[in-house]
Amino acid sequence: MTRRFHAVFACLLALTLVLGGVCLPSPVLAADGENELLLDGKPNRNVSTNTYVKWSYPVHSYLTETADVGYVRVCPLLTDTRNMYWEDQFDGLLAEWYSPAGKLLRSKTLDFPLPLFGGFLFGRDANYAIYGQENPENDDSALVLLAVRYDQDMNELSRTPLYGMNTNIPFEAGSCRMLEADGRLYIYTCHEMYSGHQSNMTLVFDADTLRLLDSFYETANNGYGGYVSHSFNQFIATDGTHIYRADHGDAHPRGLYLSSYRVGGTLGYNDYTVPMTFTGAAGVNSTGATLGGMAIVGQNVLLAGTIDSQTADYDHYYDDSSAEQLNIYVAVAAKSLDDARNKVVRVTDYAADAGIRVGTPQLVTLPDGALILWEETKNDVTVVRAALLDENGGVTGNVHTLEARLSDCQPVLCDDGTVIWYVSDEERVLNSSGKLESRSDGTNLRLYRLDPASLGAFEPLTHHWQMTGIAAPATCEQTGSANFVCAVCGKEKTDVLPAMGHDWSDWTYQDPDRHVRTCSRDTAHFEAAPHDWEKTQVLYPTVTEEGYIRYQCAACGARKTETLPVSEISFLPGDVDQDGKVTASDARLTLRAAVGLENYAADSREFLSADVDCDGTITAGDARTILRAAVGIETL
Repeated sequence: MTRRFHAVFACLLALTLVLGGVCLPSPVLAADGENELLLDGKPNRNVSTNTYVKWSYPVHSYLTETADVGYVRVCPLLTDTRNMYWEDQFDGLLAEWYSPAGKLLRSKTLDFPLPLFGGFLFGRDANYAIYGQENPENDDSALVLLAVRYDQDMNELSRTPLYGMNTNIPFEAGSCRMLEADGRLYIYTCHEMYSGHQSNMTLVFDADTLRLLDSFYETANNGYGGYVSHSFNQFIATDGTHIYRADHGDAHPRGLYLSSYRVGGTLGYNDYTVPMTFTGAAGVNSTGATLGGMAIVGQNVLLAGTIDSQTADYDHYYDDSSAEQLNIYVAVAAKSLDDARNKVVRVTDYAADAGIRVGTPQLVTLPDGALILWEETKNDVTVVRAALLDENGGVTGNVHTLEARLSDCQPVLCDDGTVIWYVSDEERVLNSSGKLESRSDGTNLRLYRLDPASLGAFEPLTHHWQMTGIAAPATCEQTGSANFVCAVCGKEKTDVLPAMGHDWSDWTYQDPDRHVRTCSRDTAHFEAAPHDWEKTQVLYPTVTEEGYIRYQCAACGARKTETLPVSEISFLPGDVDQDGKVTASDARLTLRAAVGLENYAADSREFLSADVDCDGTITAGDARTILRAAVGIETL
């Protein structure tokens, strides 16, 4: 197999359905954030990384809830988050402990003992991680894998090195998942072999001593060791009696593979079945399908993923994806692996022109069923869809819309029956509508909690309308119309756009009597108005020289000047009592004249002295001006 360059397909995310015309968001993941917990730790940019197109990659996000602390989170730190899955890009393994309120209590960063990260497991009494490094020389004595056992405080207890293992590149073009059962640690992952061929591999350790008890990493047929080639995603689960392993295969077989053997048994000849097959030639990497989750429910094993119509000709190793519409499926197999009981259930059935982008789902085993979660995007709005599944893969009740996002963090079933997971983006934050937006405070790490029991009937939420296009534009005076879509449920409508109103320009001079302004939206719209004259300067006439009053329009800035004729009487402006100076007494006399307590003839020195604004009347404004002149604030 040609070595992949771990390009992250950045988000086959997707939208929402209209369920009976009613907007049905989850009451436990509503926009009020009641069940969104902002964590103040270090983000690791995992939003939508559970979605893949051709092959998967190791999980980088782990979360658990503890009775004595709150939450514990583990993830590898990356030197460059733009290239999340390149080798040798890790700065260490980060562990963070949070209070129930999401406050970071403490953190610890562990150095990587080998360059590559495979996976992590919160165990019952200890925690486990596996690391790797390339073996380009195909040397049987070369260290390729290292299993490490930690205590609950992430102090190393022991490590087990593994050499050769027919491995050229560990964790190549697939994932790595672990579980504990009956005192054993099972690690199910993949590798590129000495031959350059890619397949799965299984490792079994004593959980306490970390001693390797069993392993399979060679080439075989499907019935031996659980061998699958190529295997692009690996899942492992147990019902306490058997170990079940699931793979996304592109050749042997080209489809979903499910094998089982007894807990404590050996990796020899194991039972298997192929619940779903894919079209296309064996070994062509593109299959038009993904595998996102595994759950054991009752007497069946459920496998969930995405699939297209399977009508494309997959003849190219590097086809990134089918251009067709993807839908969510659940493949159902009996725990007995009886081929005759295999079936496939379609959870969604979007038409080819639906315009909905569907992400790879997550699956959670519940006490009496399973919870399936996936992302959908339409019109650039991304939400999470959630539904309950029964033992036969059927949806019980409605498919619900959650204002949330998903990541490669496997949702965890807590003791109280709720399910938790976390989502992070290093540079942006997820808002309540499921969109990424810039945040200067760095708050971009949030934990979601969902109560599966709430996915029954509940009150509808108000629609969140977003405009998608203009049907008829509004004008200054006429209404228009536009198309809208609900960001929560996808319901569409056409609604009225109100008239925009005029967007007037500044007033401009037209003639000595008026000014005009025009509308920037339509220059045929204009209006005129008289000038708004304000006095800017007064020069009083004398018995020998004319005076003047200058005005300026407050709206358009136009100016004009009025001439004041030569006065027949000599007077000092403001000196109403004719004592040769302007005082507060003059202001008092002017105010009395303004209110009718004094009566001066229009051609008298008293009148001309009091009418300092030269408008032919004595007012309180004249009295105020004279008082300001008396105290030196103004000059007449």
